[in-house]
Amino acid sequence: MIASSQGLFKEGSSSILNDSLWEKSTSDKLSSNFKFKPIEQRCNDVAFDAKNNVLYLATISSLLKFNSKGEKQEILFENEPIVVNDLEFFNGNLWCATQYKGLINIKNNTAKNIRGLQSDYIKRIERKNNQLFIQHKKGFQIYNTRSREWYALGLAEGIETTSIKDFSLGEQRIWFLIENELIALPYDEVKIQKPDIQIHIDSAIVGNSFKSLNS
Repeated sequence: MIASSQGLFKEGSSSILNDSLWEKSTSDKLSSNFKFKPIEQRCNDVAFDAKNNVLYLATISSLLKFNSKGEKQEILFENEPIVVNDLEFFNGNLWCATQYKGLINIKNNTAKNIRGLQSDYIKRIERKNNQLFIQHKKGFQIYNTRSREWYALGLAEGIETTSIKDFSLGEQRIWFLIENELIALPYDEVKIQKPDIQIHIDSAIVGNSFKSLNS
């Protein structure tokens, strides 16, 4: 699927939610794609839970959940909309890279804030196995979703993390674009930072709505 400034598109006739929710694109550049009819605004990213036929969509102002019938539900955290830059879904977990609330995990209809980041503004995340590679405003960190350990990159690895423009995960190395230079860092050279993690459970879904657990 393609999250774009013109909405959400899927390639070809792949089965995602109900077919009636998609219409053939009228754009020449996207003529083989289908547009998601319920959304007409800019989208940052999308994730799909194939097992439960649920679609998660991050727009420029909210995080939305659509069931197979196209019924929409906005996911809130601390009773506020979640502005998400990037999404990852695996093993029944939705991981949200947010602009102001750090890393949020949603599983079994419960939203949790994972503490330990050096910045609450995450630019993007990417997954390899059980690890999330996280680029944020103050640098670059890795979160092991199984052990709940944090790994921090910095000058010890020869990386000025605040200057990272982009990154890509290879088979054996992480590739960083810093200024106009590509730098490769083998995974086994990543140093381990002692974890400082607190998990805050803010809300859970009851019926068809999120309920705060703080009241």
